[in-house]
Amino acid sequence: MNRKFGNIVVRDAHERDTLSVIRVHFDSVHYVASKDYPIEILDEWSPPVSEERIKKFLINGADVKLVAELNGDIVGFGELLTKKNQLGAVYVSSSAIGQGIGRTIVMCLEEIAKQKGVPFLQMESSVTASPFYQKIGYQVLAHGVHVLDSGQTMSCVKMRKDFLV
Repeated sequence: MNRKFGNIVVRDAHERDTLSVIRVHFDSVHYVASKDYPIEILDEWSPPVSEERIKKFLINGADVKLVAELNGDIVGFGELLTKKNQLGAVYVSSSAIGQGIGRTIVMCLEEIAKQKGVPFLQMESSVTASPFYQKIGYQVLAHGVHVLDSGQTMSCVKMRKDFLV
């Protein structure tokens, strides 16, 4: 996939994009979500770049990974786990928030999901991102907790969007 939406280009992520994707993730978590979560959670949710982190990203189970570029720089990414009907992640760099990048990434992921016959997408959204997802049609199913690898928990919002078949 390689689609252009004004100045935004959404394309398949490649292994060479991993470092940029991890930097976007770190920036988004530590600067955008910091108003809703304590630093201990932010640090585990998105630790600094390391070899282990790169390896973990490359084998995370997502079968669709997209990046969004703005003026040639990667400023967002998103993932699908289609076998689980799951929107795995959508993150946008703090410097690019409000420019339609997140919406564009989700639109492209939903298009791919529909092409693969996925009838709905579900996710555990951060508290920070749930208003964004609600604006684009995702319904709140429940408020809950997500358990991180260390056993720490963070508040999340379980969401879902059904597609007309």
